[in-house]
Amino acid sequence: MTNNIKSCMKNTYISLILWALIITISKGSEKVEWIRINQLGYGNSDIKVAVLLSRKSLDKK
Repeated sequence: MTNNIKSCMKNTYISLILWALIITISKGSEKVEWIRINQLGYGNSDIKVAVLLSRKSLDKK
């Protein structure tokens, strides 16, 4: 094989491995709960508001 073909095959294998890793990591880190905090428009001493969002029901604590 020529060096050009070997290089192309190597790049293809590396790309496939990276895509497999990205897909595996993104599937495992799916969030169920998250907090959204909006600080735009608030002054330094103003009270901030945060909202808890969830894809399943939560126990009130």
